[in-house]
Amino acid sequence: MVVIGYFDGVHKYHQQILNQAKNLALKKNQPFVFITFDQKISAFLQKTSQDLISPATKQALIAQYQPSAYLELKVNQALTNYHSLDFIH
Repeated sequence: MVVIGYFDGVHKYHQQILNQAKNLALKKNQPFVFITFDQKISAFLQKTSQDLISPATKQALIAQYQPSAYLELKVNQALTNYHSLDFIH
């Protein structure tokens, strides 16, 4: 089970998604993989900063869910050029 998103603030809806994904992964005996970005794509494109929490705080909050893997992708021009379906593949 893979979750992908920026997860700024890890608010209650993010927590629901993470709990559901982790429970599904456990139920299906699959790894629980967390993929995030080093910044919001919209912030990169607008050349602004919109962080609600620090990367270290986000990583600590996500660690509580004990993902099998934690990946943080660097947002750059090449990443923003991907079509969403190409990114998933």
